[in-house]
Amino acid sequence: MDPVELQHSHELVVPLPRLQLAQQTLASADIAARLNVAQKDAARLSLSAKNLAVVAMRMGSAGVGLKTLSGFYDDLAKASIKISREINAQAGIIAANSVTLWRKFVFCRCLTRVQAQLEPERDLLLQEKLHQTEHLITQLTAQSQEGARRLAAAIDVLDQQMRSMQVIVVNARIESSALPDYQAQLSELTSQIQRATEAILREVAYCRQGLKDLR
Repeated sequence: MDPVELQHSHELVVPLPRLQLAQQTLASADIAARLNVAQKDAARLSLSAKNLAVVAMRMGSAGVGLKTLSGFYDDLAKASIKISREINAQAGIIAANSVTLWRKFVFCRCLTRVQAQLEPERDLLLQEKLHQTEHLITQLTAQSQEGARRLAAAIDVLDQQMRSMQVIVVNARIESSALPDYQAQLSELTSQIQRATEAILREVAYCRQGLKDLR
C-alpha cells in the first residue's frame, strides 16, 4: 500500500487498495484466532508441567532431575502464554488499522471527486482536509508495517520457545526411562506436553503464512 498513490489531480480518482487491505484484515484476524488457540495450549503445557513437578516430588531424590525439567517446562509455558497474548493484541491492532485505512482511502476518494467539481477559490478547505487525511493514512500505514515486524519477531520467539520445549521433552523421557515404577504416568505426562507443543508449532506455521499478507 503506497500513500503516494493519493494524488489530487482533478483527472484522477484515489485508487483503493481493497484487496490488500482485505487480506491484511483477514490475515490479522486469523493470526489472532490461532494465537488464542495457542494460548490455551500453552496453559495446558503449564498444567502438565505442574503435574510433572508433583510426581517428581513424590519420587524424592530419584525425581530431582525431573523436578528441574518440570520447572523449565513451566517457565517456558508461562513465557509462551505471555508472548501469545502479545501476538494476539498486535494482530488485533493491525486488523483495526486496516479497517481504518480502508475508510480513510474511501474518504479521500470521495473528497477528490468533490474537489473536481469545485472552483479553485473554494477548494482550499477541501485541499487541507485531503492533506490531513493523507497524513493520517501515511501514519497508519507506518504503524501497520511496524506492527507486522513486531508480530513476526514475536512469532519467532514463540517458535524458539516451543523448539526448546521439544528438547526438554526428550530429556524428560530419558530421565523417566530410569524410573520404571513411574514409567506409565511419566510417559502420559510427557506425551501431553509433546502434543501441546506440536499443536502450538502448527499454529505458528499457519501464522507465518499469514504474515505474508501483512507485508
